[in-house]
Amino acid sequence: MKLIVDSGSTKTNWNLDGHDYFTKGINPFFLAENEINNLISNELANKIEFETISELFFYGAGCTSETSVTMHNTLAKIFSFAKIEVESDLIGAARSILQHSEGIVCILGTGSNSCFYDGNKITQKVPSLGFIIGDEGSGAALGKSLIGNVLKNILSQNIIKKFEEKYSFTTDEIIENIYRRPFPNRFLARFTEFLLENENDPEIDALILNEFQSFFDRNIAKYDFSNYSVNFVGSVAYYFSRQLYQVADYNEFTIGKIVKSPMDGLIEFHK
Repeated sequence: MKLIVDSGSTKTNWNLDGHDYFTKGINPFFLAENEINNLISNELANKIEFETISELFFYGAGCTSETSVTMHNTLAKIFSFAKIEVESDLIGAARSILQHSEGIVCILGTGSNSCFYDGNKITQKVPSLGFIIGDEGSGAALGKSLIGNVLKNILSQNIIKKFEEKYSFTTDEIIENIYRRPFPNRFLARFTEFLLENENDPEIDALILNEFQSFFDRNIAKYDFSNYSVNFVGSVAYYFSRQLYQVADYNEFTIGKIVKSPMDGLIEFHK
């Protein structure tokens, strides 16, 4: 049986013969081998019979040439009868949207990433650099901008009051979650829910547009976007597509597809 996996930093989608199962995100940059093993064993064992899997295609955030080895070794111990292929989530996004065609592909989810794909492999890539010095346009970056503006009292009192009514975090608790606890990117990305609820407020709309403009300036602008459409995968791109199209119009680039999840395209690719 064939198992196709799309893993982000927040959640992982396991597709087995058209059936979707979900676990927490698996990012080998943040999780050690034993932690990945425990997560899969605890959350998936009652859903999938590991020994029945003959092919496993794993596409994951944080899967670099180095961490992919760790990921492969971990999966091989669990899915002992499977032929395993581990690739980055960016390759997964490109295969999903473009199949075997060439073009520009971007991920806007908890994190962000981009590349030029020649129909077979990635030939150009602007480094993501993570949520501290990169990840422009991502859920983590949007959350970081929102929290910073709230805590520094930059936004209107109306928005700040709404934020405080929705979330009970103190400033110290926010600092604790970002600087001392695991998965600060997940913590920051959770605040995109507030942005979506208030996206029609001019201040919030401007915050989203500014973050997407930064993604264009520091990522998309590095590719030949005048000759190729720009395609997006991820929940942030999907739910904030209005702002994304607005930034595209302003910067004169053409958006191809925007999909929330790459899974349907990956299923088609692996037929």
